[in-house]
Amino acid sequence: MRTIYTWLIPAMWAAWMLCWCIGALTAKPVLRRESMTSRLSHIVPLCAAIALLAPRRFPNAILSGRFLPWSAVGFWMGAALIAALVPWVM
Repeated sequence: MRTIYTWLIPAMWAAWMLCWCIGALTAKPVLRRESMTSRLSHIVPLCAAIALLAPRRFPNAILSGRFLPWSAVGFWMGAALIAALVPWVM
């Protein structure tokens, strides 16, 4: 049972990413290309967010501490929120 708490939310995001990639393969080609500076203004903050969110443990206590105690109800509410919002992001 503990495995579901470890893998459910990452699996939901992986499924979203897979759908996004499949959608990208079937999308129409772009009419004009984005400039390199404009592209980097999106990619650099995205990479910074991934670097901050990806590790399980942070050396900084602020980023690794919880602001709410862990509970099964909170987990399932978060999972339901992700399941409800992810289709709208697509």
